[in-house]
Amino acid sequence: MNLQKIQENKKGISPIIATLLLIVIAIAAGVIVYASVIGFIWNSTTNSGGATSVISVDNACISASGNNCKLSGSNNAYLLVLRNVGTTTLSGTYQIYVTDITTPADGGTTTCVVTSTSPGSSFTCPTSASTSITGVTLPSAGDTVTFKVVATDGGATTYTVKAIA
Repeated sequence: MNLQKIQENKKGISPIIATLLLIVIAIAAGVIVYASVIGFIWNSTTNSGGATSVISVDNACISASGNNCKLSGSNNAYLLVLRNVGTTTLSGTYQIYVTDITTPADGGTTTCVVTSTSPGSSFTCPTSASTSITGVTLPSAGDTVTFKVVATDGGATTYTVKAIA
């Protein structure tokens, strides 16, 4: 008999509290979905592929001694042969980031001034003799070095090469 009384006195949550809990859960789920969708939409609108510069690296050289990359008789610390593979004419000052992968602490930057390079044409950086890259010590022969070239409109390319003596 006592067991039957306990079952009769057993009560659940009121319908009002149950409804409020369902509303709170639905709102929380909506906020999570909203945050995910807004993050996706924000990324796709801010990173719309607006870069028109499409460049590739045909050849690269970096010299451990600082003067073994040859360009028209000039000795250079580095040399990049870049190609315009896009549909627009390239010009402006390009940033070149240099990272010695073998010695991760070594990295630096330099610039390359590109003057009116039409689609399909190539251009060389540096355009004249250069013996330094700001913020980087020259790599040792055999070190793996990465060049990242970034155009003024955000178009970029990366190329990895072994340093020569």
